[in-house]
Amino acid sequence: MYNGFGGKKEPDETILEAAKRELKEESGIDAQLKHIGTLLFVVGTEAPAFDVHIFSASTYESTPEETEEMRPQWFSYDDIPYADMWPDDIFWLPDLLAGKPFVGRADFAPPDATRGERSAGKMRRWWFGTLSGSSQ
Repeated sequence: MYNGFGGKKEPDETILEAAKRELKEESGIDAQLKHIGTLLFVVGTEAPAFDVHIFSASTYESTPEETEEMRPQWFSYDDIPYADMWPDDIFWLPDLLAGKPFVGRADFAPPDATRGERSAGKMRRWWFGTLSGSSQ
């Protein structure tokens, strides 16, 4: 499945610092990032929620490179492979691409132990929306 760059924040860094570090580690790219969205993901009923901050960049420096974690691949806006992405992406990615700040939540079915983590891809309920007058 296609996914964006990202990872976990270290205890001594801000969310923005973590996003820049993960982008560099996973792609070799340096960019001026802008916070544009916040998503909450819930998997199953007892697992902790995932609080995900989404950043955008209109330019970058360095040459993108493949790493152990990621093989960067670019798509035109008209050719985004939503069928090969997490099912929530189609609801918020257009807002990100349009530069509209957004927020959302998606609750996923718990993983099936016989099929692994990817079986948690079925959304049970969700909501997404843009933020007007946001200072993000």
